[in-house]
Amino acid sequence: MNNKLSKPLSDKQAVIYILICSMLWSIGGIFIKLIPWNSVVIAGIRSLIALPVVLIYIRMAGLKLKLTKRNIFTGSFLFLTSLLFVTATKLTTAANAIVLQYSSPIFIILINAIFYKQRPRRKDLFVVAIATAGILLCFVDKFGKSGSNLLGDALAVCSGLSVALFYIFGSKYGSLDDSMSTIVAGQSITLLFSIPFMFFYPPALSLPSVSFVVLLGVVQIGIPYIFYGRAIKVATPLVCSLVSMVEPLLNPLWVFIGVGELPSVFSILGGLIVIAIVTAWSISNIKEAERSK
Repeated sequence: MNNKLSKPLSDKQAVIYILICSMLWSIGGIFIKLIPWNSVVIAGIRSLIALPVVLIYIRMAGLKLKLTKRNIFTGSFLFLTSLLFVTATKLTTAANAIVLQYSSPIFIILINAIFYKQRPRRKDLFVVAIATAGILLCFVDKFGKSGSNLLGDALAVCSGLSVALFYIFGSKYGSLDDSMSTIVAGQSITLLFSIPFMFFYPPALSLPSVSFVVLLGVVQIGIPYIFYGRAIKVATPLVCSLVSMVEPLLNPLWVFIGVGELPSVFSILGGLIVIAIVTAWSISNIKEAERSK
């Protein structure tokens, strides 16, 4: 096994890896909007392109591909997340789609408390409350206006639940083999599910569309899932979910650069709140972990 590609990460490295994933994931909204294809087709072709990237890493790292029932089950939540998010982004604003998906920390706390009898720390509850308030503040001037697609918003919330379930079940794996195999399973399910849609909604191929979907497959999910597969073995579900909140801050920035949408004062204020609280919380957890060693 290649030690450089598969050796365990430190707590600090895991947080950095999740941050990188979040930054790369953030380009999804603008490119999904720019590709004039059916949402399921976009998700499927994106997975088709991402699969070789992940499989090459598995081969180079000397990992084993283990498509067990458990890995496929967990991978199904990755499939749901992909499908729900891409569809939500098409139906509602990219900002609403991403911010509503980040309801996942709330779902994680509720699921752990109800089903796993895990009592959350006061610090976790405080950070979730403040971070959630900051994210909602980013988009407070967008909610409730005419033209908002309720179905898209509802699907985005459902994607938050699927993200939470993926984090929870994915964090319980004991090996990098299982983590990466789960990602392969999720991408494979997405691809297989999308095949019929490719015939009913054939994509209109053009240089921009093909270039954008390649970027989505390689840069937006292929490389990040390799980083994520390693980081999730160290970071807790709540860490993964909270640190990833950087994504909805960058997403509007790329939208502004791509289509000229300028964030409101509320968005800027909310963004500063989220960055500050997540950064402080991450540093606090890293120091706490270092003291316990």
